[in-house]
Amino acid sequence: MRDALEERGYSEIITPAVEYYDVFAQANPELDQDQMLKIIDKSGRICVARPDNTTPHRAYRGDPVWMTRLCRSACITARRCSVRSPATTATRGEFLQVGAELIGADGLAADKDIL
Repeated sequence: MRDALEERGYSEIITPAVEYYDVFAQANPELDQDQMLKIIDKSGRICVARPDNTTPHRAYRGDPVWMTRLCRSACITARRCSVRSPATTATRGEFLQVGAELIGADGLAADKDIL
């Protein structure tokens, strides 16, 4: 998928595996903090193993002057629950997440491009 995105002009973003908890808490409060793998750094700040690969990009978006194509692929750490029985079948692990963003464009042509 990454090769196909790069062939279409998408530039890869490499995101850190561990990020400060605040990045996710402020940018995407819908993420369940109980599902995050937390780590305390040497200064006492709460860090998390990346539970989502897109959240920080939403936090930093402005109004771009030109169209930008970005893509990323990375392992994220999260707890997944079964739809049938969330309480009994939750598992924690790493999952590969691939995503792309087309910033500064909208409409049907932009939708087709990203798809």
